[in-house]
Amino acid sequence: MTALFRRINPAQKFRITKRQIAQFLGISESLIVKVESWLYVLFVHRLDKGGQFISYRKMEQWKNAVACHLQKCSTWEQLEHLWNAIKFDHTKHQKQYIAFVLPFLDKIRLKCLEAISPELTVAKRQSYANLLTCDRTLISCG
Repeated sequence: MTALFRRINPAQKFRITKRQIAQFLGISESLIVKVESWLYVLFVHRLDKGGQFISYRKMEQWKNAVACHLQKCSTWEQLEHLWNAIKFDHTKHQKQYIAFVLPFLDKIRLKCLEAISPELTVAKRQSYANLLTCDRTLISCG
C-alpha cells in the first residue's frame, strides 16, 4: 500500500453505487448482485460472470479525491511532496490507472502551483520548456 493510497483510504471514504459500477463496466445495473468494498479493491458479484475485481484507482472518485488533496495544499513543499507521492503511486500501479488521469492531475497541480507562487510557476515552465527542447534534440540526433 502506497502513502497516497493510505492518504486517500478509498475503502473507508468512497461511496460507490451500483449504478456507478454498472456505468463503469458498461453493463446493466440489474446484472450486479452485490458490491463489496475490500481494502484494496472493489469486488463485484455479477449474474453473468461471477465475481470481478475493480481497482479503486480506475474509479472517478479516485481521480476526484486526489485532485481535492492537490487543491488543499497551501505551500509549495506540500504540493511537491504530494505530487511525488502521486507519481510514485502511478509508476508502481500504472496498469490500475486510466490513461488520462495523470495529465488531468498535472494540470490541477500547475494551477495550484500558480496560485501558491506565481513567480515559481514561470521559472518551472521555462525549465520545463528547456527540458523539452533538450529531449527533442536528443531524439532527433539519436
